[in-house]
Amino acid sequence: MAFKAQEQRIGELLGRRVYSIPRNQRRYVWTDDNWNELIADIQFSIKSNKPHFLGSIVLKIDDDKGDISAFTVIDGQQRTITILLFLTAIMQVFKDRADQQRFEGQKSYLLTTDLSNSSRCKVLSDEYVKFAEIIEEVCKWESSYDSIDLLLGSDSSESSIEIKRCISFFYNKCLELGLQESLLIRDALLGAKYVEIIATTEEDSYTVFEILNARGQPLENHELLKNFIMRYTLPVRNVDRVKIQWDSELAKGLGKYLGQFIKHYVVHKYKKDGKRTDYEIIKHNTPTAYVDQLFKDLLCKASYYRKIVMLDNKSAYSDVEYYVFKYLFSKKGILFRPLLMSLMHQKDLKQISIKQYEAMLYFILHFFVCYNLLGKETSNKISDLVQNFSYKIEMSFGYDVVKDLLADLIEKLPNRGDFINNFVLIGWSHSYDFYKDSSNKRRVKVALETIERIKTGKAIEDDFTIEHILPDAQEQSNARIGNLIPLEANLNANCKDKDFRNKLQYYKKSSYLTARNISERFSDSTVQFKPEERGKIMAGEVYDAIDEMKKMCLALFQNVV
Repeated sequence: MAFKAQEQRIGELLGRRVYSIPRNQRRYVWTDDNWNELIADIQFSIKSNKPHFLGSIVLKIDDDKGDISAFTVIDGQQRTITILLFLTAIMQVFKDRADQQRFEGQKSYLLTTDLSNSSRCKVLSDEYVKFAEIIEEVCKWESSYDSIDLLLGSDSSESSIEIKRCISFFYNKCLELGLQESLLIRDALLGAKYVEIIATTEEDSYTVFEILNARGQPLENHELLKNFIMRYTLPVRNVDRVKIQWDSELAKGLGKYLGQFIKHYVVHKYKKDGKRTDYEIIKHNTPTAYVDQLFKDLLCKASYYRKIVMLDNKSAYSDVEYYVFKYLFSKKGILFRPLLMSLMHQKDLKQISIKQYEAMLYFILHFFVCYNLLGKETSNKISDLVQNFSYKIEMSFGYDVVKDLLADLIEKLPNRGDFINNFVLIGWSHSYDFYKDSSNKRRVKVALETIERIKTGKAIEDDFTIEHILPDAQEQSNARIGNLIPLEANLNANCKDKDFRNKLQYYKKSSYLTARNISERFSDSTVQFKPEERGKIMAGEVYDAIDEMKKMCLALFQNVV
């Protein structure tokens, strides 16, 4: 395979050469996002005093056109066309300003003149037949089209829409920036670097193209984001500091949760966009001049996320925070993490008080218990709601936003009757297939933990076993929640094969109030144990506790404007 690769300036690409773009190349697809990004990159290169790098351009040598070198563009047509159209827009600005000296000085970058003094456009495209005509018309000092609107309006072909939009974009951008800054951008663009790869045969050129575009392991969003931040950090001497902070506070600080953090950061800061990756959303919303602010915000939000998922330094939390974060983490309440970050930020900004903040945490936890864990509703039914309010609380905070969030979540909760009817059917069994599934066991544990917390005001810190008060194998109804209590493993083992009355002595020794209450209540042998009745009482206690939390939260925000 024969090819030559060397670093060049864009000015050399637009030297005494002509290029053709065959019809089998993809259409010109760059849009405002790409054009704005190019301008921003060039402006950054001016500030940093470093030439911008445009990547590689693959060319195949063609037969010379007389005394002019000719090539086919195999890879790089989007960049090549865009650069020419930017120069075309500036040429029109020169004409508008009657600046013939600059106009003539730039013409050689758009047209190539042979030894016979015949000029031709640098690039010919089979797909965009009017491309060369527009450029050649702009390069006439005396033209029948004396304005950009007349020039672009003269071609109504469908294939030229993107070309015309690009010229119009850069023309208006030059007017917006002013001539001097536009000239700085032009000069920096002509001075930008690229790697020119020239192959002698078509087969070799496409082999090079395939190698350059081979799909290896794609980079993760956080890897692309790190590169973006380091690339645009100014002054350049700060890049080492940024790298150290990224590695210590993000990569090491969040470990395996870094990818999830970036995903949830986007949700709470920008909202999701199905058309773009998380990295593309951040990049699209971050002008290069604001990369430093982006990095500071990432570090701030990463510290919040670390508290949500790591739970490795209890002294760094309030009691409420630690309990809620630990509970949501252990029960996979992942959906609420963007919302938690937004609330943590508003608390640190003193937009909400610590009391309001902790009340919101408690309400989120109780909502999660009631809606997801006990109500068996799936998180995807409320994901849009939670994501929407995560963004609103972060970006347009106000008490009305919090009130709307509370109202929308409360609307999702079941009424008291429906909740009780569903709650009493929660169960787990060793003997009956209907209740054997592990998801049933998890729901039972959640229900028993919730009851214990309501009665004691404390969370169950250790793991516990599920004790069936009346024998599980006796009948299927004994698998339900009214017949279940939390119990330590050693006490549960002692209860095996014993009848109800003989079990009470072991319940009395338990650290769980729920178990001790059973022992105390039924120590009188005349009192009959009724599991179904107990289940309804438990359901009412849980619902009333959640309802009380809802009312307390509303009261904290209700009278605040």
